[in-house]
Amino acid sequence: MTRKESAAMLRLAAPLLVAQVAQMAMGVTGTVVAGRLGVREMAAQALAATVFSLVVVAGWGVMCGLDPHVSRAVGARDPQLAGRLHRQGLWLAVGVGGTLALVTQLAAAPLLRTMGQSAELVDLTEKALLGSVWGIVPGLAFSAYRSLCSAAGRPRTVMVAAVAGNLLHVPLSFALAEQYGVLGIG
Repeated sequence: MTRKESAAMLRLAAPLLVAQVAQMAMGVTGTVVAGRLGVREMAAQALAATVFSLVVVAGWGVMCGLDPHVSRAVGARDPQLAGRLHRQGLWLAVGVGGTLALVTQLAAAPLLRTMGQSAELVDLTEKALLGSVWGIVPGLAFSAYRSLCSAAGRPRTVMVAAVAGNLLHVPLSFALAEQYGVLGIG
């Protein structure tokens, strides 16, 4: 790899790395907020975050199938196809995300009870998940936007959106947790 290629790759990768760290920081915020509420709430948030992570990773796996197609359309200088694929990706985010949110709400508590979790912890976890599942569709839609922006060579847009999301997430999490308890942690 030449120095020029390395520099080009770094210009593309660095903003995406910052965006990924920003997304991970949202989970840290949830832990900090839950810690302020109490030990039970923190345990519920940790369990909810584990379930939520499994669900979101499954959704991201589906959304990653969009990346090569959008990249190919952008590389072929076919903006109409890239736009059409992006719109289909947004619909995919709605369909997959909505399904995952519904399944999570219906199945998480029974599965946690089956695994031997206490009734009190399952109830709190279910409330925390109810606050979190609203983020599945927007999170998967963000994946569709990340795909398009990355393919178009505009990774800074992804970075700015992820950092801005954190700047909103932190004060909202604290405010909502004060108002709604574990339900407000998202």
